[in-house]
Amino acid sequence: MYTFDPDASGPAGDLTGYCDMTTDGGGWTLVASYVHKAGTNSALLVRTTNLPKRGADTLGTDEGGTESWGHAAPSLLAKLPSNELRFTCRSSTRRRLPH
Repeated sequence: MYTFDPDASGPAGDLTGYCDMTTDGGGWTLVASYVHKAGTNSALLVRTTNLPKRGADTLGTDEGGTESWGHAAPSLLAKLPSNELRFTCRSSTRRRLPH
């Protein structure tokens, strides 16, 4: 977990979030995470003041309702300086790994 200030000395406070510092040169901030058991459908969680934490890497874990569940709202994403977006998706029913 890293703590960072997305707008430097601006009015937004610090954010704590997971940053992947190894894949494709690093610097990837986790802004969405929905790991759940097959057949479940927990409600989406739009985060406006914080980012989801990195949870389980094991498929079949149900993170619904935890601090690892949810996605950053567009208003929160707008505060994060970025010019690239990376998706990593896994499924227990398919062998391919789209990203």
